[in-house]
Order: sequence, then structure tokens, then C-alpha cells
Amino acid sequence: MNEELLQKYLENDVSPQERELIIGWIKSDSENQKKFNILKAEHVSATMAHVSDTQDKMPYSAFKRKLRQKRYHKFVQYTGVAALVIAGLFLYSDRISLPDRIHGLDSHLLTIRSESTLNKKITLPDGSKVQLNIESSLEYPKSFTDGERRVTLVGEGLFEIVHDPLRPFIVTTADYDVKVLGTTFNVKSYDNDTRTETTLIEGGVELLREAQAPVVLFPSQKAIFSKREKRMKIEKVNSLEAIAWKKGSIVFNRTPLQQVALDLERKYDVEITISSPDLLRYEYTGTFDNLDLEESLRLLMVSSSIDYEMKKNKITLKMKE
Repeated sequence: MNEELLQKYLENDVSPQERELIIGWIKSDSENQKKFNILKAEHVSATMAHVSDTQDKMPYSAFKRKLRQKRYHKFVQYTGVAALVIAGLFLYSDRISLPDRIHGLDSHLLTIRSESTLNKKITLPDGSKVQLNIESSLEYPKSFTDGERRVTLVGEGLFEIVHDPLRPFIVTTADYDVKVLGTTFNVKSYDNDTRTETTLIEGGVELLREAQAPVVLFPSQKAIFSKREKRMKIEKVNSLEAIAWKKGSIVFNRTPLQQVALDLERKYDVEITISSPDLLRYEYTGTFDNLDLEESLRLLMVSSSIDYEMKKNKITLKMKE
């Protein structure tokens, strides 16, 4: 395929016939798709943008220490739960294995956890559906008997909520509650991330924080809550990009590199270090469509001023010389 024609396609400057030809070429072969991904990343990124001075500025070494501490405490917590189960609680299984689904200490609550490399789909007692991203968990009651339907999310989940005007549905995260009557939305609330995000696909949601006025989202809007600044901003987005993870893709849109590193760590189960302090001042834009680790790193390198070194599952990001 002519590279000049592909560039025109990226600039939305092709005829309907050319567009159909290009789409067919992309879909016909995985190598074509990879080539197009690189061209697309170069087109939308070219160079990384500087992060505003108001963005989080936690030194990366301190940030990584904090992250390791959280991971250690989470490991201790999960190990303690496993010990209780082995000691004499009971195994809960039919279609779901013990590491994915266990009873909470409250026997009326269930907790479902997704594995590190799999997405998990859940049907709640009211018929609502949730799909969890990797390393996520959802706690919910066996039945919604009160005047509300409340669940607790750690990680990321796509929610499709059955409409019930008498019982609002509430997703509790560490930073705020998401309240709906019936709608489709995505929530990203990992413990170790720098921010918590909610993207509305359709319908309407309210974001509730203690002593704060509710924030109302409309379709194709994303709320980004900075954990460090304790401040929320609303952006207009392509809502489909927020749920690209369902198909194994990651979409970055002016995302701080610190958060990019966390997302890649989670997806590929690796450890990433940013060795150049200047890189913490940059944001990255690009799309990683079903790429393996090395393909993602090469795409990051060719579409930005980033270089990398990889030794087994440890990766160092640095500025190009």
C-alpha cells in the first residue's frame, strides 16, 4: 500500500473508494495493521507534549517506592484472605476458580477478581452487566434488597446498568461514587494510578464526593480526578477509546508518561522504570492495537523521543540521545 495514500487517509483526505480500499488492506493482514499502527502513532504524536506545570510532579523514585509499598500491602492482604480460606472458610466454585471469586468476610457480599491477563464478565443480581479489566475486583451483595444497588470497584470496569428509577445504582471507588439509574459507562480506579477516570458512553451519571457538589457527565465526556491535587476536570472524548481495552488495545490521549508506564506494566506484567527526569514532563498520544510487549515498545520509540532498554521483564525508558 502506498504510504502517501495512507497519510492522506490519516488526514481524512481520501475518496470513499480509497477509504474502502485502505480499510480492506488493513484488515487483510496483521502485518499491514502493525504498519498502519506505526504510521498512525507517528501522525497523531510526532513529538510528545509538555505536561502542564499543574500536573502531578511526584518524583518518580518516590512514586515507585509508594507503588511497591501498595503492592506489598495488597499481597499481604490477599495472602491473609487465602490463609483464612485454607484454614477452614469454604471453597466457593462452580464455573469460577477460587482466585477469581471468593466470599468476603460478610457472607452477604461476593468479590470477583479478574486474572492478570484476562477480562472477566459478571451478571449482577438485577441483570446489570460488568466487564472487568485485568487486575480488577468488584464487590457486590448477593441480592440488592435496599433502596439502592451499591457495588465497590478496584481497577477498571465497563458497566451496563439495568434501568430502575426506584433504586439508583452506585459504584463506590476510593475517590468518589458514581451514581446512575440506568446507563453505560466505564470507570478506571486502580489503587496505584495517578488518577481516577469515569467515561460516559450513553445515558447520564453523577459523580459524588463528600462535601462537594455533584458533577454531572453527558455522553462522550470523561471525568479525570487527580489523586495528588484532589481536583477533577471534564474532557470531551471519543467514548469508544475508553473501552478499547475490551479488545486488547490501549489508547493514550495526552496521557502523562508516568501513567503510560503504569498501564503498560499492568498489561504486560513487567516492571518499568523512567530513568530520565525530563520524561516525567511529557504526555503521550498513541494507540496500541493488540501488540505484544516488544511491538509496543518499538511503537513508543518510533512515535516519540523515547528510547528503551529491556532485560527480561524489566524495562527502562529514557530520552533518545
